Amino acid sequence: MDVITEKTTSTITITCTDENGTATTPISLTYSIHDVKSGTAIIETETITPTSPNHDLIISSENNRILDSNNKEETRVITTSWLYDGDKKENAEYYYKIENLKHIT
Repeated sequence: MDVITEKTTSTITITCTDENGTATTPISLTYSIHDVKSGTAIIETETITPTSPNHDLIISSENNRILDSNNKEETRVITTSWLYDGDKKENAEYYYKIENLKHIT
C-alpha cells in the first residue's frame, strides 16, 4: 500500500480495462474517495470523460489531510467505475495511507 505524507498533492494513475484486462478508453469514469475508518467522504462521486485508457487523478493537498489528529495514519480508498463499449461496466478500488505529520499546518 502506498504511503503519502499529510497535506501532500498526489497523483494516482487509473488504468481502465475491459473484462479481459485489455486497456480501453471508457465512455465515462466516476470516482470517489473515502476515509476507511470513519467512512467520511473526502470527494463525493465525480464523473469525468477520459481521452485514453490511463487517467491521472490529481488529489489535492487539502483532500490528503488527516481527519483526526490523534491518528498516526489514515487509510483512504478510491472507488472507481467506468463504462465502455456501450453499456459494459468495470469497477476497482485503490487503497493508500496518509502519514500524520504532527507539525504541518
